[in-house]
Amino acid sequence: YCVSKFGIIGLTQSLALELAPYRINVNAVCPGVVFTSLWEEHAADHARREGIEEKEVKENLLKNIPLARLGTPQDVANLVLFLASSRSDYITGQAINLSGGSVLC
Repeated sequence: YCVSKFGIIGLTQSLALELAPYRINVNAVCPGVVFTSLWEEHAADHARREGIEEKEVKENLLKNIPLARLGTPQDVANLVLFLASSRSDYITGQAINLSGGSVLC
């Protein structure tokens, strides 16, 4: 899992260098936990295995997220829209963590 994630970052940086002369920006969006139905299924499975309530799974996870909430699909969409806009013209080769600060812990 970690190797594949780092591979994406390396590919992002390589493509950013190769495509810069053509004014094409390349960035990677690296989301943390995003609250979706898939996450809910994962939380339910984890709760069953650990013999705890789903609410406790979420509470434990939030302890490691400084912004104290899970990400949403809209959070991801907002970043992608920004990166696709002219406002991000000078951003390339970046792996942008969208994690509520959890990678800082």
